[in-house]
Amino acid sequence: MEIVERILTLRNRFYDHYKKEQVNDHTRQITAIRFLGRENVRIYCKETRTPDGITCIICAVSHRKKVQQNDKKIKAIINKIASYEYEIIE
Repeated sequence: MEIVERILTLRNRFYDHYKKEQVNDHTRQITAIRFLGRENVRIYCKETRTPDGITCIICAVSHRKKVQQNDKKIKAIINKIASYEYEIIE
């Protein structure tokens, strides 16, 4: 919970375990919350904005990363999340 709280409460400042996961121009809104350790888990997210300019972080997929670089499987996950469309209702 601490990571999420820091991401949501520290305006315009990213937590050091919250990184962009851009693999191409189509995926520039994709990020990952990284939980480092034995499991090396990532929660892949999509950032979007409301018409009022409020940033929304939508947590989409949890994945245990086993390799240093983004392999084909991870790139496929990132591209799939980038294709999701969300409607933010206020």
